Amino acid sequence: MYTLALLKSEMSILLMLLTSLACSNALPVASDDQSQCVKVDQCSCRLENVDKPGLIDLHSLVTGHQPTFHDQEKSNQTGLVYDFYYNPCLNFSDHGCPEPALCQTGYNSSIDLGNLDYVEFEVEGDVVTAIYKSKFDDRYGQNRTTEVTLVCEETAENARFVFISEPVKRHYRFRLITKCACPNGCDTPPPRPSCDQIDSCTCKSTSDGAEIDLHELDNPHAPITAVDNEGYTYYYNPCSGLELQNEIGRCHGVSACQEDPFHKTYYNIGEVDPIIKYNATEKQF
Repeated sequence: MYTLALLKSEMSILLMLLTSLACSNALPVASDDQSQCVKVDQCSCRLENVDKPGLIDLHSLVTGHQPTFHDQEKSNQTGLVYDFYYNPCLNFSDHGCPEPALCQTGYNSSIDLGNLDYVEFEVEGDVVTAIYKSKFDDRYGQNRTTEVTLVCEETAENARFVFISEPVKRHYRFRLITKCACPNGCDTPPPRPSCDQIDSCTCKSTSDGAEIDLHELDNPHAPITAVDNEGYTYYYNPCSGLELQNEIGRCHGVSACQEDPFHKTYYNIGEVDPIIKYNATEKQF
C-alpha cells in the first residue's frame, strides 16, 4: 500500500521529470545584444549596443591612393629594419606593394599584409578592431592576417600608426590612435567631384551637372602650343588628335605631343581618349 509519504515522493519525482522535459523543449532565451560594429564600407562601421554608439569613420584621414601612415620596426632576431605602410580606405601600389591597404617592406621584398577587399570589424567592449587578410599569397603559398586596433583619443589632432607585434608567424598587430576611432569623432567628407565622360573631349560634372566641352578648341592643323624653359615644345589638340613627324620621330593620332629640339624628334605624351581625374588641391578636373 502506498503511504502518504511515498505518494508525495513519487509526485515530486514526476514534477521534476516534467520540468526537465519542458526545459529541454523550450525555445532558447534571447541574451542581451552584444556590441558590434556594423560595416558601412571598407573604412567605416556603425558601433552598436555599447554605452556610446555612433559611426567610426576613417575617410577623413585619407588624401589619395598612397600610404597615409608609416611605422618602422627593427627585428630583435635579425637586426633588419622593416617598414610598414597603411591606408585605411584605399589600396595603394607604392613601395613595390601589390595594391594592398597594408604593406611590409624590407630585405629586398614587399609583402601584402592586408587588402580592403577582405576587411571586417570586430568589437571587444567598446574598442573596434579592423581585421584584414592579404589578397596575394607569399612565396610559400600562405596569406597573412593583420589586426589594427582603432584607439579612440578625442584630443588627438594627428593620427598615429604604431606596430605592436607579430605574435604568431604571418599575423600582425597594430594600433591606429585617432579621434576618428571615437564614435562620431570625424565627419564623413563630401564625395569627391567627378566628371562623367561623354566623348574624348566632353564630360559632365556630377556635382552640378555642367558640361565641360573642348570641341571649340579642336583643330588638328593648328594645335595649341606651349614652350617650356628648356626649349621643349608641346602640342595639344583635345578631340581628334594631331599628326607631327620627321625622319626620327612621329606623333600620330594623339592629343598631346612633345617636340625635342636637341634630338630633333617627337614623343607621344597623351592619347586622344583621356582618363579624367579631379585635383582636390587645385579644385579642378
